[in-house]
Amino acid sequence: MPNENHTMLWGSGGSSSAPGFASGGFSPQSSTLAQRNVSLREKTSDGKKRKLSNIEVLSRLNDRAIHLLEAYHVKLPSGELALESLLDTIPDLLGTREDEISKLKDDRQQVDAQIATLKQDAIDWHAKFESEKKTAKRDLDSLRLAMETSFADMEVQIRKQHGQDLRSQRRNHDSEMRSLRADHAREVSELKVKHDENMAHLEEECKNEVAELERKLEDAAQRHQRQIEQAGLAHDKKIAQLTADWKNRLAEAINEAKVVTAEKDREITAHRMEIERLSNRMAAYSTNRYRAIPDKEFAVLFGSLEQRIIDLSSNTTSLAGSSVDAALNPHDFIDRRGGKGRNWVRLVRNACWTLLLRGFFSRPVGFGAFGADGTDCETLNDMYALFTSGAARSLPTDQEANAARAWYFTMILQSVTPGGLAKGRTVLGADNTSLGHRFQHNIDSVAAELIRILQQLGGDGGSASQEKARDIAVDMGLLALRVGSQRAHVLLETCTFGESGGRLGEWFKHESEGALPPGPVLVDLMVQPCLRRVGDGYEDTRSQKILAQGVFLAQK
Repeated sequence: MPNENHTMLWGSGGSSSAPGFASGGFSPQSSTLAQRNVSLREKTSDGKKRKLSNIEVLSRLNDRAIHLLEAYHVKLPSGELALESLLDTIPDLLGTREDEISKLKDDRQQVDAQIATLKQDAIDWHAKFESEKKTAKRDLDSLRLAMETSFADMEVQIRKQHGQDLRSQRRNHDSEMRSLRADHAREVSELKVKHDENMAHLEEECKNEVAELERKLEDAAQRHQRQIEQAGLAHDKKIAQLTADWKNRLAEAINEAKVVTAEKDREITAHRMEIERLSNRMAAYSTNRYRAIPDKEFAVLFGSLEQRIIDLSSNTTSLAGSSVDAALNPHDFIDRRGGKGRNWVRLVRNACWTLLLRGFFSRPVGFGAFGADGTDCETLNDMYALFTSGAARSLPTDQEANAARAWYFTMILQSVTPGGLAKGRTVLGADNTSLGHRFQHNIDSVAAELIRILQQLGGDGGSASQEKARDIAVDMGLLALRVGSQRAHVLLETCTFGESGGRLGEWFKHESEGALPPGPVLVDLMVQPCLRRVGDGYEDTRSQKILAQGVFLAQK
C-alpha cells in the first residue's frame, strides 16, 4: 500500500538525475543546504532587516518543501527507496526548525525583558528629572528673591551714597561760589578805581573839546529856533491867504447856489402851474374815456412776450463760459452750472429780460418807457419828480394822482400810436421833439442792443431774428405805456442772486431741475420777471394779484 501511494505521488519512470542525489538516491547534505535557503529575517522597503514571526517561518518552510517535492517529482528516479529517504529527512528538517524557533522564542523573551527594564529605567529617569526640576525651580525662586532683596538693599545704599555725594558737592560748590564772588567783587572794585582814574584823565584831556562842542550845540539850537519862528510866520501867512481864498470861493459858491436856487424855484413854479393846468384839464376829463385793461389781457400780453423770448433764446448756440461777456454771465453762471442745454437758454432769457427791464421799466408804472438815461427820458423823469415830490421810487396812491397819471400816459399812448393800439406796430413821431420820436428812439436803441446781445450769445443774426427782436422791443415799450395808463399800480418785479424769502414762493416759481436742496431756497438766476397788480386805483390800495408768475433757478 505504501508503495502504491509513493508510485501515485511521484509517478513512474524517469532517468534524469538531480543535484543532491547519487544513483537515484537522495543526499542529506543537499537537503540541509536547501533548508538554509529559508532566512529568518527579511529586508524592509527602507533597506533594514526585519525579524520574521514563527508563523511566517513555518509558512516559508512549508512553501520550500512543496517546491522541493515538485522539483523532485520530475527529477527523482522511480523507486520507493528514494522517496522514503526523502520522507525520512523531513522530520529532521522540522526538528531543526523547531530548535531554531525555540531559540528565537528565548531571544524574544530576553528582548522583552530588556525592553521592560528600559521602560522602567525611563520611568525612573523621568521621576528623577521631575524631582530635580522642582528642586531647581525652588532654588531659582529662592535665588531670585534673594537677588531682589539684595538689589533693593543695594538701591537704598546707592541712593544714600548718592545723596551724601550730592550734599558734599553742594558744599564744595557753595564754597567755590563764595570764593568766586569775593574774587569778582575785588576785581570790580579794582576796575572801578581804574575807570574813575581813566575818566578823570579823559575829562582833563577833553575839557577844551567839550567846551567847544557845547558852544557849537548852543549856536545850532539858536539857529534852529530862528528857523522855526520863520516857518511859523510863513505858515500863518499861508493859512491867512488860504482862508481868504476859501471865503471868496464860498461867497461865489453861495451866490451861484442862490442863482441856481432861484432858477429851480422858477422851474418848480412853472411845474406847479403845469400841474395846476393838467389838474384843470383832468377836471374836464371824463372818466368814461378811461379804459381799465383787464388782468387777463395783461397776462396774455406778457405771455406773448415770454414765449417769443423763449423762442429767440432756444435758437442760440451755447458757447464756452470764458467767451461770454461777464456782464451777460452773472456770478459766473456758466462756469458753475455748465452752458449746455437748458442752462444756456436760461442765461439768454435772463440777458434779454435784464435789457428790456432796463430799457423800459427802470422806473415803475410807465415812467421808464423812454429809457433809463439820456435826453429822451428827461420828460418822463421831470414828470416822475413832480409825482413823487422828489422822493425816489415813492409814488402816491391816492385817486387823484392815479387818475392824473393814467390820463397822462393815455395821452402819450395815443400820440405814439396814431392808428390805435391794434395798428400800433409802427410807432410814429411828428417831429424831433415829439413824445413819439423819443419813444421811437428808445425802441430803436433797445432793439439794436437786444440784437447785439443775441449775436454775442450765439444767435444767427439773420433778418428774421432781427425782426423778432424789434417786435419784442416795440411790444415791451407799449406794455410800459399800457402799465402807466392804468389807475391801479401794475408792476414788474425781479429777484436777485442769493435772495430768499416768502415772496419766492408767491411771486416766483422755481424752474425745476430735480428736487430742491434742504434748507432755505436761494436764487441763482432770474429767468423771467413777475407781473403783479396792486390795488384798483380807487379806494383799494393794498390788495394785490399775481398776473404772471416769475421764474427763477435755485442754487444747488
